[in-house]
Amino acid sequence: MADKSKEEEFYYLLTEGSEHLQAGRIEEARQHFERALVHNPRSEQGLNLLGLSLFRLGQLDRAKQIFAELVHQNPIEPSLRLNLAMVFLKQGKLDDAHVELERVLELNPDHPRAASYMGLVLEKKGQLERAADFYERAGNKKRADEIRAFRPTQTGTFPIPNLAAMGVQQAPTSVAPGPAAMRAAATTTPPTPATTPPTPAATTPPTPATTTPPIAARSATGLMPAVSLTPGGSVMPSPATTAPPKPVTPPTPPVAMTTPPTAPTTPPSSSSARSTEAAALTAATSALLRKGPEPAPGRVDAAHVASMGFDLKPPPSPTAVTEIALADLGQRAVDGAALSKTAEGQLIIPIQDVGYVRTDLLGALSGAFEIEVVNRRYRGKRTDSLFGGAEAAVVAVMGRGHAVLQLGELVPTSLTLTSEEVYLVEGCVLAFSAGLVWENGRLPSEADRDLDIVHLRGSGRVVVGAARPLMALTVKPDAPVLVHAQRLLGWTGQLVPYRAPLPGLPEQARRVPVVRFEGTGTVLSL
Repeated sequence: MADKSKEEEFYYLLTEGSEHLQAGRIEEARQHFERALVHNPRSEQGLNLLGLSLFRLGQLDRAKQIFAELVHQNPIEPSLRLNLAMVFLKQGKLDDAHVELERVLELNPDHPRAASYMGLVLEKKGQLERAADFYERAGNKKRADEIRAFRPTQTGTFPIPNLAAMGVQQAPTSVAPGPAAMRAAATTTPPTPATTPPTPAATTPPTPATTTPPIAARSATGLMPAVSLTPGGSVMPSPATTAPPKPVTPPTPPVAMTTPPTAPTTPPSSSSARSTEAAALTAATSALLRKGPEPAPGRVDAAHVASMGFDLKPPPSPTAVTEIALADLGQRAVDGAALSKTAEGQLIIPIQDVGYVRTDLLGALSGAFEIEVVNRRYRGKRTDSLFGGAEAAVVAVMGRGHAVLQLGELVPTSLTLTSEEVYLVEGCVLAFSAGLVWENGRLPSEADRDLDIVHLRGSGRVVVGAARPLMALTVKPDAPVLVHAQRLLGWTGQLVPYRAPLPGLPEQARRVPVVRFEGTGTVLSL
């Protein structure tokens, strides 16, 4: 329990520090990161975030020491070397920055930010032709053309570029951001140069302006494409993605399974049932009335019976019993060959080798299975905490057959992932297939309950359930999205979530908990 509490405190402090860093409260962020590292001194994520906060505070020697040690421990991670290069650039050590940027581009030749900074380094060193080549390689053709058209002045100087003002393309981060407790900060994008250009004689490189949130997930190829939801619920790549996944053929729902009676019988008619009930009621009433004054012959004293606490309303008609011959039962059996929902609200999930299902909804398992508990994972490390919690624990069902989940009022939606990823509120996950790996995290809030989040990635199917069909909201850089925290189901793409009360309300109004999403991607909500 002590280790679990220590780990949770570490990730809580890391999350809080990340939020301070995003909001520009750099000193508060530094304090949170240093407190987090007390619980896990060797965390690459925590050290990288501390280095970034020190960089923003101008404590360059400490930042350089941290980034150099991280590069030594993980020499093939481009983002760590890029951070170290930015420290050298800030210190005016152009040769050292040049060396690190060369290594970044060796590891990732298509890294546009590294190419932009290499162009800046070469321009400051006077190597204008090579600088122009790197600017063009980074997508900043305007600056490349300006350099190539340059004619030396009497002083021979050339103005240092203002990258932001001149339209240097901001490369998308190489990861899809997520909750702070879920992914390593080693993929954090290095700071962006400030927009104020230094004078020609200046030796100090631009000051970084922003950092990417520490939470990240990396695909095998680097950049994870933004995805969107089709009306049918499948997660598909955006139009910019070059290789869309294969369409999924919707399954044919099986015939609903109805429990047959033990023997076929003919239900009594309504009139005969009422006659029998009326006779029994008359006999019972007469017996009761013998204890008091006899009513008039042929008549029931309703007032007297009611005064004794009995209700003379006739009972409801009996419910009809479904008839089915024993020979027809085989045609009504559920075979679980395809994912489907019956008319009675049961979800039939086929399982081949391994499937993961919620136990609180489990109605039946058909097949030879072994059951294994599933624990939450943080940064690939298994914890003692149950996936789904004690009341709705998720188990691994190993074997071949099918599971039947009793949905009740839940509306299921199946999301098909093809080398993609999605972040979901843990409580809405009903089941998922093998081929998907997961990590758990938490989206904390000071004013409302924390949201347990699970990050699923890979190729497979995940089924989510909610009170209503889900809604997909598109998020763009110039169009953030606010979602009520209790109606959030999840998100996909390069999005950064922020927890906060709804802004603009007076103090006497109830605090409405919301989650704000910025970036590019899709938010899933009710």
